[in-house]
Formats: sequence, structure tokens, C-alpha cells
Amino acid sequence: MYCLSCGKRVLLGKSQKLIFCRKCKKRHNDIKNENNSKKSLTEKRKAVNNSLESINKEKVKREKLIKTLSELEEELQRKKADLESAYRHYQRTIEDNNKSYRRNNLLSNRTTLEDVWNAEEFYQYEKKNIQNEEIKLLTQIERTEKKLSDLNKNISLREDQFISSKIKPNIIDKEFNENLENILNLESAKLFIEAKKAGYVPSSEFITLVEKQEGRWALNRFVESEPMVNLKGEDEYFVCLTDGTYTFNDKTNEFIFNKEIEYTNLAFHFNSKSVNDIRVSSKQPSAKISAAYESGEAYERVQLYQSFESQIDLYKKNLWEKVINKNENGFFETEEEEKERIYQENQKKEKLIKQKNFIKNYLPIYKKAYSRIKDFEKYFYEDDKLQTIKSFWLDVEIVYQLNNDGSIYRIKPCIYGCTSKEEEYKFLFKSKSIKFNSNKFRLYRCNVLDSSWGFHLTSQIEKYDEDNFY
Repeated sequence: MYCLSCGKRVLLGKSQKLIFCRKCKKRHNDIKNENNSKKSLTEKRKAVNNSLESINKEKVKREKLIKTLSELEEELQRKKADLESAYRHYQRTIEDNNKSYRRNNLLSNRTTLEDVWNAEEFYQYEKKNIQNEEIKLLTQIERTEKKLSDLNKNISLREDQFISSKIKPNIIDKEFNENLENILNLESAKLFIEAKKAGYVPSSEFITLVEKQEGRWALNRFVESEPMVNLKGEDEYFVCLTDGTYTFNDKTNEFIFNKEIEYTNLAFHFNSKSVNDIRVSSKQPSAKISAAYESGEAYERVQLYQSFESQIDLYKKNLWEKVINKNENGFFETEEEEKERIYQENQKKEKLIKQKNFIKNYLPIYKKAYSRIKDFEKYFYEDDKLQTIKSFWLDVEIVYQLNNDGSIYRIKPCIYGCTSKEEEYKFLFKSKSIKFNSNKFRLYRCNVLDSSWGFHLTSQIEKYDEDNFY
């Protein structure tokens, strides 16, 4: 007999159905095993897709129930508003009746007792009908909430089963999942305990503390005296409590004050870290957060929750993204928050580069142009410590021209940022002895009180200020 594949002569065994030589038989079996493996993988994928599709069908039902519940609650609020409206009408009728009998003019239009009785009858009629409808609505709401609760439990169970099948042999921690939000909040809160023990309170928390402890009036006075406490995000400050006036309970995360709240000052750093630095501190995550990441559960959860568009799934996806990012880059943040943080960090780096460039290349030019001005720095720096250049100077295009002796011929913009009627920055000329068409332009001082600042050209030929024009 001959091999069906290569044509080589072979001996046919007793149980051999297909005729192959030894080499071709091995290749035939390898192909057969590979096809079986692909078939098995396809079946697994199909099973996963079916399981995911089944979960998403349940989520569609949940969305419908949420919508129904919202509509029932809105209808209940409308009924309560209708009853309140009927009651106010009844009360106004009583008041109008009382006022009518205090009038001296007997011929004036009066609200009679009959009007009051009619208003009361209408109110009682509305009250009875609406209260009956409210009972029906409350019953419907209760039933819908029960259905929603049961459905949520079923969805959670199916999700756990789905994730368990994906991360075998690892297992999920149900207690961790059920309390994930609280665990993440506690993880973040721990980072502030050291600061709070030392009396350093984030300004956003201090504002809430003052309002709760001493009232709105005290809070308004505090904010007026310390406007910097309203800064948020990367610019948020600490409020430093006065030593000996408080105790801090690290178990409940609460302050207890001896009398009224007392503070000494605001501070941007605690142990060289800002509020924002501590909030996104890169300390190692807890064992449970690490375990949820290392098992692959966090990644699978994110994939699961982003497969269905709903507020609940988005909320859960954000929580699990925080687990992933805490392990990967040390920050409790969602993907969107990570993008924003990286963007802000790049903006800060770009600003520092622009500042160095301005200080090196342009600040000396402006010093030369405005050598006789007192407090020169205040026009360029945001702070008294001369650390931060104003944003205006970092974003504007600076153009200048020198004379042969190295002195300034012209530069724009000037330190006032003077513009033309076309909203373009004007050149500042350091001398009035420049050549220009006097039929089209007029030269005038940039600073009306001091010609040493320099001069601008204007197309307004007619004099309207003798001290300002030449």
C-alpha cells in the first residue's frame, strides 16, 4: 500500500483506517490536535461571550427598573407639590378673609366665609385623592426597589462567577469587593493622619469644619480674611491649628477643640509635601489592594464594567481603575484623572522651561529698557520672593530691536501691555527722536508722568492730551 500524502510504500496495520507513512502520520496528528485546540479555544471564547451577554441582558433590565423607579419618585414628588399647593391656597383664602373684615370700606371686594369653606372643601378633596395615590405610588416604589435589589444581587453573583472563571486559580475576595469604596477612602485618609495630628488641616476640610463647628457667619469672616483657602487641586493649602487648642482622634478622623477653633497661619507644605502631594502619595498599597491587582481581578473588572454603558458600571470601573493605578503608579486615580494629572505635570514642566527662557533671554532686555523704573520686578513676578514669572510674559511673543551701541531701540509688548485699536501689542520706542510719518502718526508717552518709560506711535493725529502727546 502507498501513503496517501507522500506516495511512499507502507505496510498497512490491522486497525489502520487511513494509509500514511510514519512521518506523514505524525504531521497529520499534529494538524488534527491543532484544529482541536483552536476549536476548544473558540468554544471557550463563545462561552465567555455568552456569559457576558447574559450579564449585560440583566443590566438592561436593571436600567429599565432604575428608570421606572425614578419616574415613580418624580410622580410622588409632583403629588406632594399638588397637595402643598392646595393647602397654600386654603391658607391664603383664610388670610384674605381675615383682612376683608378689617377694612373700613364695606363696598370693597371681600373674601367671604363661603370662599373659605369652598377652599377647605377643595383642599380636603385633593388631600384625600392625593394621599390615596401616594399610598399606591409608595407601594409601587417599594416593590420596584425590592426587584432592583434582587436583580443587583443576581448581577453581582454572575459578575463574581464570571471574574472567578477568568482569574483561576486565584479567587476573589467578596468582602473586599463589597467594601471597595470605603477601603479606598480609608487608604487615602491614612495619608493625612500624620499631618492632622500635627495640626495641618487641608483647607477644603477646614472650611467644612468651621461651618459645622461655628456656623456660616464665622466661616464667611474666615474666608474674607484668608481668601487663599478657596484654592483647590494643586494649589490647595493647609490651615495650621494653634498648638494645645485641639486633639485629633485618628480612629474616627475627627478633631475635638477645647473651646473655639484657633489657627495660626496657612502653609503650603507639611514635611515638604503639599495637600495634593499627600492626596496622591505614592506609598505602597495595602495587601488586599495589591492582591486584587496581582490576581488579575482588577484588570478583568475594568474590562467587564466598560463593556456596558451605565452610571453604575462607570462608577465601578472608576473604582477598579484606582486599584490598578495605585499599584502601577502609586496614585489613587481613574484613567481620566491620570490623564489630567499627567497633563498638569507637563504644563508645569513647560511653564518652568518658559520661565527659565524668559529670565535668561528677555528679562535682561527689559531691565535695560526700563533701567530707571523703581520696583521693576513687580511687573514681571507673581510673588515677592521673585520665584514665579507672570503668565502674561510666558505666553506673549516678545520682539525687540537694538541700536548699534547695544541700547534698546524698540520692544514689544511694553510693561503696560499697550495695544492698538486692532488689539495688537504696540512697540515701545526708547527715544522720541525716531523717524516716522508725522502726517499719519503721532508719538506719545507710554507713561503720561514719566517720559523715561518710552513712547508709542498712534494714528490718532489730533491732540487730545497735551501732556501725553508730542
